[in-house]
Amino acid sequence: MNLRKSLFLFSLLFLGTILIDLPLSEWIDQNSTKILRSSCRSISFLISPLLHLVLWPLLLFTLWKIKSVRNSLLLINFNILATNTLVTFLKYIIGRPRPKLFCSEGIYFPSFFCLDSNFQSFPSRHAATIATLFGFFAMRYPKQVPYLIGTLFFTTMVRVGLNSHFLSDVVAGNILGFSVAVVAHWLYTQFFLEKIHET
Repeated sequence: MNLRKSLFLFSLLFLGTILIDLPLSEWIDQNSTKILRSSCRSISFLISPLLHLVLWPLLLFTLWKIKSVRNSLLLINFNILATNTLVTFLKYIIGRPRPKLFCSEGIYFPSFFCLDSNFQSFPSRHAATIATLFGFFAMRYPKQVPYLIGTLFFTTMVRVGLNSHFLSDVVAGNILGFSVAVVAHWLYTQFFLEKIHET
């Protein structure tokens, strides 16, 4: 990609952030209802990274003896672990404040290498975790990709509804998680699938 295209994409991202992220988070802060927040919290729990970091290893341990399931569960666990590791590094490096902090104190600019959880908005860990899981299923069931992406977008938007993340945080988390799943699937098919079938 040449420099002109890179600058154009960066400018588009910056304008999108200013034109969509900030007004949307202010609107949600002012108009969010108790019912909406309660519904969003319930869905947010289902896509919680901690839940998936516990659930999938337990499934792997429980179903270890079933070889066909074992390989899929190993890949899912790798995807979730790799995604969460990458997200953790990005959150600490970028240090983007959460929308709640923007709405209450007007703080929007990043605080690089910050350990405070109020400055760990970008990218969304919930979105990245569920996106890597949906990405795994998209690689396995390509005809279902439109449904998976639609469901992914709906489920991860609850983080915006809770004003825990800006829209761009969720979109970036979705792209990151899906990308990890695609790369992991490619590595699996290129290097491990043949060895597994040989044994």
